[in-house]
Amino acid sequence: MEKAKAWFLLCRPWSLTATAVPFMVFVFWKIGMAFGGRRGETLFDFGWDRLGLAFVAAAALQLACNLLNTWGDNKSGVDNVPDAYVTTPQIQQGYATPRQVFLLALGFLAVTVSIGACLSFKIENGGLLVNWSLLAVGAVGVLGASNYATLLKFKYHGLGTPFVFFLMGPVFYMGIMASCLGFEFQNEPLSVHLATAMSVFFVSLPVASLVAVILFGNDMRDRLTDAAAGIKTAATVLGPRKTLLLFWVLHLFPYVHCIAATALLFAVLPADAIGWRFVSASLVPFAVLPLSLKTVRNATADYRKNPENPYWFGYERASGKVHF
Repeated sequence: MEKAKAWFLLCRPWSLTATAVPFMVFVFWKIGMAFGGRRGETLFDFGWDRLGLAFVAAAALQLACNLLNTWGDNKSGVDNVPDAYVTTPQIQQGYATPRQVFLLALGFLAVTVSIGACLSFKIENGGLLVNWSLLAVGAVGVLGASNYATLLKFKYHGLGTPFVFFLMGPVFYMGIMASCLGFEFQNEPLSVHLATAMSVFFVSLPVASLVAVILFGNDMRDRLTDAAAGIKTAATVLGPRKTLLLFWVLHLFPYVHCIAATALLFAVLPADAIGWRFVSASLVPFAVLPLSLKTVRNATADYRKNPENPYWFGYERASGKVHF
């Protein structure tokens, strides 16, 4: 029982909110289109089966990345630095070996690749159809997960925060869209593809910012031990003052984005074409603003107590609550 619990914790399933949130946004958007009076939109003319498979593939990919991150930290010696905070200490506790962790990560990657292949290829009328959009996004996702803390090790070169911003934001959203639109979308003109990609990119930015700040909270907490291990993170490169500033920016950008998106929509469309439903929906994220402000104010208070070495502990969890 203890070993099963150890493996459960090793996979960090609670972090799957980072995968679930983009899918939730997409589902709520679809429900809004169906019940918002948009002509021709129903809940039954959409690829919900493809969406479900895409979620399983994305969740498996994140679990693989979690395990490879643990394996990479153990191999690089980051977890062995004195006073280092080890999120998943199961290897050190003897519940798992590095080889077992690596093999399980490969298993999750195999699940992702298998489902991705099913969604990307289809034989119809004796010919092979390819969902090139999904294939490209899936390749970026798999390469990203396998190079985060292993191979190229972006995480150890100060690129972890922008890396997560990009992969768990725009790439995730584009993968969801490509999965659900299916093979039929491939026949659309290039202008439609570009417009869709730009729209998805724009919509993904608030969630991308909040998922990036979760990782950045880890970097803030581990700033000194990461520096002692000889690796670079955004927090070790920026220093305490600029680290705090970036923490503020990542937390507050989503609210600025909501205001800007609403203002932009009113600028290009007549007010009666937008409707009260959209206006009401655009205000919902601001219910979380007090939690964001509390988080950044606490981080600021910790900085003022000791500007040279702030005790920034627990801000990855606080940021995770805001994100969810």
